[in-house]
Amino acid sequence: MAPVIPSPTPVTGPPITGPEPAVRRNIEVLQTQFPDVFNLYILALSRFQSTGDEETDKNNDIGTSYFQICGIHGTPFINWQEDPTAPQYNGIAAGYCTHASVLFLPWHRPYLALYEVGTVAHSVSLPNGSQQTLYQYAEDIVKNEFSGPAQQTYAQALQQLRLPYWDWAEDAHLPAITMDETINVVLPSATEPGGTITKDIPNPLYSYQFTSGMGIDSVNNELQSPTTYKGSVRCPDQNGNQHNDLASKQNFAFQHQHRTGIYNLMSVEDFGQFSNQAYTKPGITYDSLEHHHGIIHNYTGSDFGQTATVQNPPVIGNMTDLWSSSFDPIFWLHHANVERFWCIWQALHPGAPIDPEYPLLDRWTEATYIKKANSGTSNLEPFHKTAAHDMSDYFVADELRDISSAYMLGYQYPETPFNLAGDPKALAAYAREQVQKLYGPPITQSRSYGKAPLDGAPANNAPAVYRKEWRAFVRVKRFAIPGSWFVHIFLGEPDADHSKWVDSAVGSVAVFAPRNIATCRNCVSQAGRDLDVSGVVYLTDAIIKALGPSLDEDTVVRYLKDHLQWRVAGPGVAYSSENVAGLTVGVSAANVTYPLASGQLPLYHPEVPYPEITQGKARLGGFKPHDQY
Repeated sequence: MAPVIPSPTPVTGPPITGPEPAVRRNIEVLQTQFPDVFNLYILALSRFQSTGDEETDKNNDIGTSYFQICGIHGTPFINWQEDPTAPQYNGIAAGYCTHASVLFLPWHRPYLALYEVGTVAHSVSLPNGSQQTLYQYAEDIVKNEFSGPAQQTYAQALQQLRLPYWDWAEDAHLPAITMDETINVVLPSATEPGGTITKDIPNPLYSYQFTSGMGIDSVNNELQSPTTYKGSVRCPDQNGNQHNDLASKQNFAFQHQHRTGIYNLMSVEDFGQFSNQAYTKPGITYDSLEHHHGIIHNYTGSDFGQTATVQNPPVIGNMTDLWSSSFDPIFWLHHANVERFWCIWQALHPGAPIDPEYPLLDRWTEATYIKKANSGTSNLEPFHKTAAHDMSDYFVADELRDISSAYMLGYQYPETPFNLAGDPKALAAYAREQVQKLYGPPITQSRSYGKAPLDGAPANNAPAVYRKEWRAFVRVKRFAIPGSWFVHIFLGEPDADHSKWVDSAVGSVAVFAPRNIATCRNCVSQAGRDLDVSGVVYLTDAIIKALGPSLDEDTVVRYLKDHLQWRVAGPGVAYSSENVAGLTVGVSAANVTYPLASGQLPLYHPEVPYPEITQGKARLGGFKPHDQY
């Protein structure tokens, strides 16, 4: 029997049963080092996914089936739990999209917490005497199915249960446990009281199987699939078979870009530039956490090496499609990691403000909201802090700009330990040390690194080296091409066959966007103001591989002028660069000082563009002298 989840459903986070919040762990660590917690997670997720039916998947007044909670992210574009702020545009349901805006990270924090509530269970009494059920499915399994010593074991596991994450910057292969159709679990014995058995069950991390005709129809209509999918799919072929091995291979090909990018982003001080992909003003970093998030979405969802024809149009998987991505269970492992990187950044930059950005349109109905900026004062619809479920109790972005909000929602990450929360300097120092250990390059006094100049020395004149780091930067109109796509960067002439581009590119800049923006007021607003998005591909290691370690500036410029190329492609389709609206591709470089001591992050000097490298390709979008950088 499934537990009763209250509707409206306030997002309060799981209870803290010990002296500190439980830890969200790397899924592979959870599986190997905390097997009881992992087993309970799988049982609860399997139960959660199976709770929908024709009535509950349609009933957005209740809104607590797995389908309904995943659907908040996009399709089927309903007013979740009859929320008092109805997302519409010109009378069309318009979704709750916050992508490519400063609300991207704040909005997803309570969304993950809501999902976490639906995955596992605990009950606490609220001060007003009402009963708030959190972590319902796991608690229901522990209390009502296990017994004897097994019940005691899983009651302890329940206290540690939080969403796991997939650290794609450390290892971009898909977690092995997400690639198997079945999984072996421990279940209560039906014949031996207090005993347990092991059994293979459908793996809830492999695919979510739709529980209603509405689920099948809405997702298949969104994906425009050539065959009817009965569940979520990754890199599907024309017959609807998914290819996890291909998704894993595509992602791993660019792991070095993620590792370098995440390491660099931890030194960015401006929240807007760190967080989201919108190009809002000259001189921005061009890279962002949202950009790396989009690369993972695109390569996990679809085969970007497929060849589409009129007879066989492109086949899209869930993760590549913004509106149906959340139905893939790996979405939640991915976003738990995105949230983790934000928590680490918050530990390093406490109290950083969420500066306003001004959309062309207000986010919701004119009858409800006057036009105003997306900023720290923005509500995060449809997530409420209480069961009042009215206009006054939404989560507000500024309430989440400090890492304490993650602790209050009941979780911590290994790199942001709660026991250091009272000492921000110690917490920042610990987080820096972990970032350096996980993602920092092996820094030595080698031929590619020079002795740090005096004006680039770290604090206290600690020993350091420096290197000029080169990168290709890209900006382009977010909706230049319908759907999700890439700008691939090459050092050498790419093959004429676009199916080989993923294997030969140095890196890819991702655009993660919907094919149909009419159902997204945020997207309509961004299209109306011709929003650019940006990203970078890090080139230094590939240049060293081609030229050796000296990195002489004149030599590098000549090499890149002769060899830098780019191509634009979606799943199965190549596009002419000269026809892609707003496409600009250039090269910049900066001196970076790397402390040799542990626990310190690099110091980045200003980026300098090199228009001479790309001005000869201006027709294809090459950056020119006097172009806005």
